[in-house]
Amino acid sequence: AIGAGMPITEAYGNMVVDPTAADYYSPVNREEVLTLDDFLVNPQGPLPWGKEGPDFVFMGRFGNLFLLGIALLGGIGLAALRSSLQSRGRLQAEGLGILLIVLANIESLRAPFEYREFTGVPGIYRLIAQEPDPVVLAEQPFFPRSAIFENAPYVLNSTAHWRPLMNGYSGYIPASYQKYADAFWYFPDERAMRAMKDAGVTHVMVHPQRFMRDAEKVIEQISARSDMELIAVGSNGIRLYKLGR
Repeated sequence: AIGAGMPITEAYGNMVVDPTAADYYSPVNREEVLTLDDFLVNPQGPLPWGKEGPDFVFMGRFGNLFLLGIALLGGIGLAALRSSLQSRGRLQAEGLGILLIVLANIESLRAPFEYREFTGVPGIYRLIAQEPDPVVLAEQPFFPRSAIFENAPYVLNSTAHWRPLMNGYSGYIPASYQKYADAFWYFPDERAMRAMKDAGVTHVMVHPQRFMRDAEKVIEQISARSDMELIAVGSNGIRLYKLGR
């Protein structure tokens, strides 16, 4: 059996290889597949083996083998070139080695680096810390699984209040997040409002600029609702609401 694991993506795959000859292995009474590694689970338990199981990781792992092979072949080629050039002069051989190192770094160069200036957590978040319990905050827009990295600013801003937050950002995405995202994404439609209430959300932080061209429409819909009580408006138009039952 061959197994591969990639902690970065939390995705794992296993493949059982059957020999073509029936008598390749010694006879046994029973066979078991044993995995000494982490593996994917969902609320129902471990993901099943088989064609529908988590086997998509092999492309990434075998891609590393391909890159390793290319690097080894490149080293062998460089050694051959240096050997042939040494007869013409040591300077040319060393110059070729330096040139190849420079070219390899240029090929992998990712520049210029772009940085975003951090001006601090918006002051409106400190109001959440002052709200009486219970407090469960949902930030809107609430991004789907494919864009969960967009929640990073929400998680950073939560350090100003340390209250429970429906949004999150991690290497592991639980099924519960997808469940909430499927409904919360449609905020401020009724299905999103009902889902947030059912999940126990008490406060909503709305970022109009992140709704882009729909920002004005979103604010108008919220203003027309009797269950959204405006608490404060902060920098960049960020709005904090208390969600009624």
